[in-house]
Amino acid sequence: MRKLILSLFLVLALALPAHSGMTQYFSGGYYSALGTDQTYYNAIMAGRTWTATEAAAKMLIPVDGTLSNLYVERSTSGTATITVRQSEGDASLAASMSGTASASDINQAHNVDIARGDLIDISGTSTGGAIYKWSIQFDADIDNEGFLSATGTSSPTAGGTQYLPVSGFSGWSTALDQYVKQPSPKEFTARKLLVKVATPPGGSETRTFTLVEDGADTGWGCTITGDEPSCEKIDTGEYVAAEASLAWKCVSSNGVAATSNVYIAVVTDTGTNGESFILGNSGDTTTTDATEFNYVTISSNISWGGTESNIARLMAFQTQFKDFYAYTNTAPGVDETVAVIVREDGETSLTDQISGTGQTCSAAGPDTVAAGADINMAYTSSASAAAGALMWGFVQYNPVASGALPQVIINAW
Repeated sequence: MRKLILSLFLVLALALPAHSGMTQYFSGGYYSALGTDQTYYNAIMAGRTWTATEAAAKMLIPVDGTLSNLYVERSTSGTATITVRQSEGDASLAASMSGTASASDINQAHNVDIARGDLIDISGTSTGGAIYKWSIQFDADIDNEGFLSATGTSSPTAGGTQYLPVSGFSGWSTALDQYVKQPSPKEFTARKLLVKVATPPGGSETRTFTLVEDGADTGWGCTITGDEPSCEKIDTGEYVAAEASLAWKCVSSNGVAATSNVYIAVVTDTGTNGESFILGNSGDTTTTDATEFNYVTISSNISWGGTESNIARLMAFQTQFKDFYAYTNTAPGVDETVAVIVREDGETSLTDQISGTGQTCSAAGPDTVAAGADINMAYTSSASAAAGALMWGFVQYNPVASGALPQVIINAW
């Protein structure tokens, strides 16, 4: 793989003054080809299959800020345009590619102003049916405003209680289990909660959304009532312990109108500017005596396995990974192990192993991730290790002051 280093950071870090705010990078893409018959949509972060239904690909932003520096890679020849969408309209941030070989494209010419409450996604039009992956930079206007965003792709049941992961895209679950639980890699204060629904409850009906920590309802949340499409919680916030198991809970009254999608976003203030979380979980259990791979940011039931190069996502920017934590719902067993690994370009970035009757592992780091790296998760299980579902989280740390472009590398696929 040939890499052309763009030393933009070295030049512009001196030329541009730092200002308040923090930087968070999103990586997206999924190993399915972009269709050629119409416009399709995908998630900016935690990419999934391309869909013709845009609402299912949207992600809610809970803070004011700026999107910039869109980097896109494709797997093969063809013509395509990948565009950032903002509240169901094209934003002025797109990457276009054409030709007969795999290629990369960059858009550094435009910034997109984002307001709290905006819903964003990616659209794609293509003639070649290639596979795409991307990275994009988000600069919050205020320090310590990294955030998590979750999209519920189904309607919470009327008169019921259901759960959703705090990050990624998933249907609602009736059980608080491995399909929804995700761990906090570091203590933080949850702030600026915002929830939107595609269809309001109607009449006097309600949907109440609260944060669940280690199986207990914290009571911290908000309620959407009647014809209102959203609710929010603006207060001093809710303290969350390191290594806590997290999920969103929805309690719906008996007569609520069905809604196609629910969007939930929350600030994760760790007290250190530049820190945000990457969380994942898979309901698919590990296999005995195996090494398998998965996406680094997933939720619900995306299976382990596959070819590593197919599922790796692009991290176009230099960053740091640290404070890795993982757990399983089933211990490996006496004398058995399951190593859980964050991978960078096919090598170990952060790792530790779950051993014997234990169910957790951790690695402090930090590990500096090179600009242009492909990142993914992996596990390696011993000969007789019991099968179990894995849940993980780690901190992405970007100490580069906002206002300076990061160092980036363009890959040939």
